[in-house]
Amino acid sequence: MTEAELTRRALLELVQGVYPHYLRALGRFIEYQKTLRAHGFYQIIEENFCRYQKIGVFGAFRPQNARVIIEEISRHIAARNCVVFTGKGYYHPATPNVYQSLSSIMPQEIQNILNDLTNDQYFFSHVLPSIIDKAVSRVIPIRTNYLELLGCDRDKYNKPVLGFADNPNILNMKREKCNWTNILSRTTDTLMCCEVNHPLSCPIDHKRDVNCIFYYPHNSLQIIKTQFLYNEWDFYSLTNYRAIYPYINEFIKT
Repeated sequence: MTEAELTRRALLELVQGVYPHYLRALGRFIEYQKTLRAHGFYQIIEENFCRYQKIGVFGAFRPQNARVIIEEISRHIAARNCVVFTGKGYYHPATPNVYQSLSSIMPQEIQNILNDLTNDQYFFSHVLPSIIDKAVSRVIPIRTNYLELLGCDRDKYNKPVLGFADNPNILNMKREKCNWTNILSRTTDTLMCCEVNHPLSCPIDHKRDVNCIFYYPHNSLQIIKTQFLYNEWDFYSLTNYRAIYPYINEFIKT
């Protein structure tokens, strides 16, 4: 058997193995969306929140201190007359300190599918990105909300994202920093902004011996970095997460 025949057989076996799973996943997603539309999910979102800019806040809820940060950022944005969607709930500008479940404003049929954890992939990669205008994402090595970012991609729902990573060890970066990084502050809340406008332009991915604010000290996943560069989303690295607030304020205004 030739190499071409071996390759053809291997690809055929791969397709035969994957295709049934793909069909089942596609069928499940279609039914999920049909249920949402049939029972007015998107209409309810529009009726309740059409007056406000809708901002997604993505980030890990665990460990507990991570949830506290996401909640604080969400309240900060909601207090600026925005509806904030995070997890499966929201903060409303009328009560910016109160987290409310989306299920609380939905009929029972939609509550059932929102509460079904097997539907989370569809909700976070499709439904949530489709109902927001912009997003703020706290990027950490584990539990970064990749599904939400995937949904915001320019090839899907095309939503602007402001991303940041916070770690006090950024102060220990070597002086020979990445030449694509703009240092915006030299205070104790040192903040750096990645200015690469395409994955192919990144010097560290071309074997340059420089420090990358995606990788040090945060150890972000390569796929997360590629998403930010490909979509030309802003990404900041800072010692204290509260230093991002002025940039969030500007981001939601524009």
